Amino acid sequence: MARDDLVTREELDAALEAVHGDVEKIVGVLEDLAGAPSGAGGSSGKAGQWRWATLERDDRVALWYELREWVEWYNTRYGHAHPDFYIPPCWPQHPIAVEELTALMVSHEAAHAVTDPSDALIAWHDRWLWPAITRLHKQPGGGFLRCSTSSHEVKNQVDVRAMADDVFARYVHDDVAAHDQAPGNEAAPGDQEAA
Repeated sequence: MARDDLVTREELDAALEAVHGDVEKIVGVLEDLAGAPSGAGGSSGKAGQWRWATLERDDRVALWYELREWVEWYNTRYGHAHPDFYIPPCWPQHPIAVEELTALMVSHEAAHAVTDPSDALIAWHDRWLWPAITRLHKQPGGGFLRCSTSSHEVKNQVDVRAMADDVFARYVHDDVAAHDQAPGNEAAPGDQEAA
């Protein structure tokens, strides 16, 4: 008795080959999003490259400057539209803001790394950008609830009119020095002068 839904071995092999190709594409996208080199089958070897608590001295300084550049880009692109969108220049003084902004920067880069048409860019806006910006401006203790371009309220005081290069560099230096002094993070001889 013949059935109309039976397939030949060749048809099955062709279908499986197509599925295998799709799976390889999906794995490639996931590896790209995770920062792993294609075909590595694991992590990129730089796990935690955005995790402030585990960054070494040079990576920490580099991330500060990378994040500052991203915040400046964000403020130019979005921040001018409304006071609740603007990231005030005191952001480095807010640990929660530093973590949230780092996550936004990384997710922004991942959304723009997509090479095929997808909803990644709009998802970044809807899922990550606006909820994080809202939290930073509205959540007590979490960010900029009492900060503006002309005032700043957190345990440390900073001139919020502008974060000059020397002020930012001093903040990064102080952060790295505090990190180096933490137990288990003692700097190697000669590193203290590099900061």
